[in-house]
Parts: sequence; C-alpha cells; structure tokens
Amino acid sequence: MASVIQNRQEFFEMLTRTIADLDGYAQREPAYGVWIGLQRQLHAMRDWTANGGEPTVQQITSINIGLIAARELEPPANAAIGELINRLHELGYYWRRWTPAASAAAKGGNSKPGLGKLLIFIVVAIAAVLVIVVSIAAFGLGNITVPSGSPLAPSARTADNIATLIQTLAPYRASLNHRPEDERFKVGLFLRPLDSHAASRLIPIASGLTVSSMHFAHILGDDGTFLWFTANDIAAVNLKTLKPIGIRELRDANPSLGDIWTDAKYQLDDRLIVTTHDYQRVFAVDPTTLKAVPAKAPASQKREESERKPEEYLASGGLVSATEWFGVHSKDEVEREFKPGTGISAVNRAQKSFAPRRLYRGRVDTTTYGPRIASMTPLSDNEYLHAALLCGSDSQPLRVTGPDSFLLTYTGKPDFQARRFIGNLFLARVDLSGKPIWSLDTGIQELDQILPGSGSVALVGKRPMVEDKVSEPILVIVDSPSGAASTTTLWQ
Repeated sequence: MASVIQNRQEFFEMLTRTIADLDGYAQREPAYGVWIGLQRQLHAMRDWTANGGEPTVQQITSINIGLIAARELEPPANAAIGELINRLHELGYYWRRWTPAASAAAKGGNSKPGLGKLLIFIVVAIAAVLVIVVSIAAFGLGNITVPSGSPLAPSARTADNIATLIQTLAPYRASLNHRPEDERFKVGLFLRPLDSHAASRLIPIASGLTVSSMHFAHILGDDGTFLWFTANDIAAVNLKTLKPIGIRELRDANPSLGDIWTDAKYQLDDRLIVTTHDYQRVFAVDPTTLKAVPAKAPASQKREESERKPEEYLASGGLVSATEWFGVHSKDEVEREFKPGTGISAVNRAQKSFAPRRLYRGRVDTTTYGPRIASMTPLSDNEYLHAALLCGSDSQPLRVTGPDSFLLTYTGKPDFQARRFIGNLFLARVDLSGKPIWSLDTGIQELDQILPGSGSVALVGKRPMVEDKVSEPILVIVDSPSGAASTTTLWQ
C-alpha cells in the first residue's frame, strides 16, 4: 500500500480534518464506543506530535485506528463514512511508518552524521553480519518449532461436539535461505465436547502437507456416524470410535469404482454425496459399510453450516404469538420500520447500526395480507450497542423455556484504560418483560461464528488484541438456560 500522505504537513492536515469529524460523531452519538475510541486515539496522535514532538515506539504501536475502522465501520453505511474510513487507513499507515529520521526530513532538516561515526557504524555492521554467517555455516541455528497449531477452517457442530480442523507447522531447520513454500504442516481434528466435563481430543489426520494443498480445507458435516471433511483429500472421523478414515478405506470398500475419489466433488446431504469429476456419476456413501451406491444428484447444493456468517444468526425480533412481537430496536428503526400498519417479514435480520437499541414488545394485527404492526412499546430504558436476538438455523429467534425468554447479543463498553476501544461480545437471556435472567461477557472481541443448537450456543471468535501479539482464537460454549459457559483456546 502506498500512502497518499507524502509528508508531515499533509499528515497534520488530514489528522486535523479527521479529528474534527470524529469530534462531531462522538458528540452526536456519545454512547457509541467506536467513535469515542477513535476520537481518543486521534487526539493522542495530535498531542504526541505537537510542537515538533516525536512519538515513542510504544506510542506508535499502541494506535490501531485502521483496524478499528476495518472491523467496526466496514462496509460503510454511506459515502461520508466511506471517506472517513479511507482517511483512518491513510493516517494509520503513515503513523506506523513514522521514524525520527523521516520526521527530520519532513521538517526540512539536513543534519548528517560525522564521517568517522558513519565509517565505524559500517565496519561494526559488516563484522556482525560476518559473525552470523560464519556461525550458521559452522553450527546452524537449530530447529524452529511452533508450540501449537491454529484453526485451518471454520468450525462445525455435531450432536455432541464442536469440531475444528487444526494446522500445525512441522519443525524445520533454520536457514538464511528458508523458503515458505518448503514448509510442511500436519492437520488434526479437534473435538470439544458440548459437555463441559468431558475431555477434548485432537485426532491426527495427515502430515507433510503444503500450504497450497490445504487451500480448500473445510468441514462438510456429519451423517450421524462420520464427520466428513477435506484437508488435502476427503477424510472422516468416526464420532463414536474417534477412528479416522480416508481415501484408502473408501477404495477398499468400493474396489469396482476404481480411483474416483481423488478428483471427485463432495457434499453432505444426510449421507456423503460423491460426484465424479466429469459429473456423469453420482454416489451416496453408506455410513455403516462405506459402500458407494448410485444416487441422484441433490436438487440444489446444500449450504454447509460453516459457510454461514454470524449476521445470518442475528435477528431484530420475532413473533411471540400471532398477535405479539418481541424485538430490539433503535428509536429510528421503530419510527421507520415498525410504525403502525407495517407488514412483518418472515425473516427479520438485524441491520448494522451505530445507534443504541432497546427491547420492545409489539401488538400485532392479523390481516388477510399477513401480520402487521399495530403498536410498539419499549420495555425499559436500558440501551444496548449492536444488539440483536440470537437465531437458530431457521433464522427465527431462539426461545428458551422456563420462563419463556430470548437470547440477546450486544457489545459491551470499551475499556479505555486497557486501550481496548472495542467492547467484548455479551450474551444475555431476557424474559418477555425485558428483564435479564443472566448476562455473560464472552471474552470475544471479534466474532467469527455462531453455532446454535438445542440447549446451548457455541461462539467462535478472537480475544481482544494484545500489543504486538496475534489475537487468540477461542471457542465459548454457553448453556442457554443457566448461562454457564466454558472457554477453550483453539491454539491446539
């Protein structure tokens, strides 16, 4: 990326303009933590560089305005927000590459180090390089070992487990000529039981794989007996015995089919469906015998659970009964989308909004044209950021009984002292009067997946960023009735 900011003057001009915009947004929406977080970071950048000041390395690395813009503001709600996002990225890019030397050049400074000091520096640098080269030639640098693996593809839910493919870089000899394409990986299937008292398992699947061979790795789903997935080739794990199988077992069970397995297309539709590479033959694999029997191609490609984005499991509300609505909305949304006489859609996805939302009950009229809103009443003054009701695979809000209630997701308040300008994801159970039965800080800042099911909800995401470190991927399983949660790292 090449920055459009070419010098210090252009940086300050863009910074001043962007601060003015953020001050305006923060004044209009003081409850929205993203505006406040960006505002504080921009003001800090201005203060650290005032009167010719130079930011320290720690100050430079503490700014993450570009990341916040990418996570919280994209895609832009309008052209003005889009232009703001571009400026935040430009400022962040220039800031990350800020050095005192560049600052002096931008100010027009032309001081040069003494010739003697420069020669000494060059001699010392050359000597250091020679020592390193001789050491490597004589002794080598030893093996580089990665302590744990990381998720290779989205997770999937079975009746008893959350399954995740884990890739781990194999140890390799350090070398000045190391090439990433020479790296080899092993892949395992990590099974985290929904029962928090049961032990997790990491089942070895394959080894010696290259990065390119794992590009299309993903979990297809389970047929009740096997959990099917692709890493390099088609493979599966028996969910009862935890024994892995692969192409060899499929060939042994179907000797008359020859080698159709390597180039076949795979999908899951109650059973594993295998379509030959020329699309001329279709088979269904019996999970009991692994025999492939001729079958008809599915009428449509069944969408895998792992392909669904978190937004597809978030609703603005739903019908409690034929005459009642329960939802979470901003004031503008109620006036615009839920005014009296408005029809109710079968699916009501929560839209991205910066405005805080409140819980509402609605009275619904049944008409020949379908249900229509008659009136809306707020249940309390409590406001929630990025709030939505959690849905099942049918896109309808999940209901929890005893008492009748819904699961509410929202973003918590930022922790400015810890320099966390984006709040964590919270999950709460609220009854039909809007009263919270329990609430939970999931520890997730960036949500990647929602895996709902009977009695519990699984959330996959990343912990808040730690300076100079990669965010830790975690799996959080929440018991819907009680709110009891278990958290598992996906660094395995």
